[in-house]
This record gives sequence, C-alpha cells and structure tokens, in this order.
Amino acid sequence: PLCAPYIKMHQGRTIVLHISSLVLEHSSLFEETMVDLSILSLLGVRVVLVVGMHGQVDDAVRAAGAEPQIVGGRRVSDANTLRAVQQVSGEVRARVEAALARGRHAPPGGS
Repeated sequence: PLCAPYIKMHQGRTIVLHISSLVLEHSSLFEETMVDLSILSLLGVRVVLVVGMHGQVDDAVRAAGAEPQIVGGRRVSDANTLRAVQQVSGEVRARVEAALARGRHAPPGGS
C-alpha cells in the first residue's frame, strides 16, 4: 500500500498532537480522531496528545456563577477557576482514555 513508507518512517517515533476544545464538542469527530490516534499507536507511533479544554473550563466557571477572566489573551485563575480546571481536566482525561481504549478495539471502517 501507498502508506507503508510513511508507517515505517514514523514507527518508534514520538509525535505530539494538539486537538482543540472544539473537537470535544463534536462527538463523531472526537470518536473518529481517537480511533485514528489508536491506529497510530498500534502501528508503533508513540502519540503524545495535548487536549485543549478552554471552552469547557469557561463553561464550568460560568456554571459556578463567575465569569472567566482573560487579560492580554491569558486566563487569570483564582481558586474557583483552578477547581474548574481540575474538574474539567479529570473529565476530559477520562473521556479521552475511554475513547482511545474503544478505538483499539474498533473494527476497520468504524462502528
């Protein structure tokens, strides 16, 4: 297959990928992305995944009755915001790990 040289070139290598917090909001895109990352792992690529979650943190801060504070494009975090970050990061981590585990067992072509 045409992909064989690329697989060989990346086997044993580490790649760092970032996915936007927007991906988390679209179930099918999120699941498809996790299946693809699982396949990369099965092919011998070491994947480091960085998941953006600023949208989810903003939602959690607002749900707690506060407004996210952004100064100069950077989040200013008080104790309540840090609690929201911890909560959201735990939820996102669990969701990503579960999806990656499912992706390792997904049949070719999805579903």
